Amino acid sequence: MLPLSYLGMLCQGEDLSFINEFTAIDWFLAIGVGISTVMSQTTRAKAVHYEEPARLTVLNYFQSVIQLLMDVIFLSTKFTFIQILGVIVIFSANSFKWALSLQKIFFAKK
Repeated sequence: MLPLSYLGMLCQGEDLSFINEFTAIDWFLAIGVGISTVMSQTTRAKAVHYEEPARLTVLNYFQSVIQLLMDVIFLSTKFTFIQILGVIVIFSANSFKWALSLQKIFFAKK
């Protein structure tokens, strides 16, 4: 499935000829991302059936960590000071929420 930005390109009269320039590695990565996305959503849906959703919310905060690492490692993203400040604020809030969730899950009196 193509992102909406590509559909916008089609509406403006541009074509998707850049796809012809994909190498085997590009196709492998694109297919790998698609498969991992489907597997992630499938396992997440199955996990909700077998576990309380409140316990699974801890995993939602981990996505921002993975996204940041992917941006830095694969895209060589350079962040401005304001962006770094925003990352610190978001990770601080997520870490605090994550710590509270883990404390409730693992250290709650039974």
